[in-house]
Amino acid sequence: MGKIIEKQLKEGIDELLGKLNSKQRLIVTSRYGLNGKNGKTLESIGDGLGISRERVRQIEQSAINLLRKAKKSKELKEVFDFVEQELFNNGGFLDRQGFKKLIFAGELNIANRNKLAFLLNGSNKLKYQKDTVAFSGIWYLIKYKKTAERAKKSHGELARYFQRNKEVKKIGELLNIITVENFSPEMVKFFDGENKKSRLKIILRGSRLINKNIMNEWGLNSWAMISQKYAREKAFLILRKYKKPLHFRELTEYINKHWQDKKALPQTVHNVIIKYDEFVFVQSGTYRLKT
Repeated sequence: MGKIIEKQLKEGIDELLGKLNSKQRLIVTSRYGLNGKNGKTLESIGDGLGISRERVRQIEQSAINLLRKAKKSKELKEVFDFVEQELFNNGGFLDRQGFKKLIFAGELNIANRNKLAFLLNGSNKLKYQKDTVAFSGIWYLIKYKKTAERAKKSHGELARYFQRNKEVKKIGELLNIITVENFSPEMVKFFDGENKKSRLKIILRGSRLINKNIMNEWGLNSWAMISQKYAREKAFLILRKYKKPLHFRELTEYINKHWQDKKALPQTVHNVIIKYDEFVFVQSGTYRLKT
């Protein structure tokens, strides 16, 4: 079976909703945004139905419990088996971004994203750990719950490492550092195995505090060398990446190639590189990095 497609989502949703009574269908449709809208809060649904927030939660939970216990069609079971196998192949858990890319064919619009989340709640073998301010949500196999929890704790340790050391690092460097720096024994053990690189990639990709630059160097979002908002950092990274002197016009072309959201102007780039001493004049508008 390939990736989940829109037709499978619709058929799976129709099958599951058909197992619910009218009130349960109304509540899960509103909560999960199965109508293509954003999901509603328990309180807003309760206000519309004239019942308490807690009663809405109880009806929603009863619906989910029913779906997990209900007999599934062969087609729906194939969907669950596919997702569960992919999670197993990736060590039992995946960040939300990695999960969407791996599981779903194409980009998820709001309606399909909501449908997928609801559909997978019908499985009794996997679960979604909600987003936090620091980390995106994680899908995980229930038997790997402790692994998913350890991943989030490891993310916290990595963020604190960057806060202390204030240096960008590549993935290989981070893996080496974990064995020698002052990380917890639990984290060292978590990254002791064949899947340590994939685990680290999942954690970094799911982070809302940590990101990478065009050199695939990781650090805190708040760092200029990671956020890459300004011409100075962009010029510096381009010269590091291509490892050769560049004329400021050519340098501008490279900047616009790698950062297409906001076009840089040659004069702006030139004004920046003549201002800071990490850029060394070579000849006629050409510059290199200070060694």
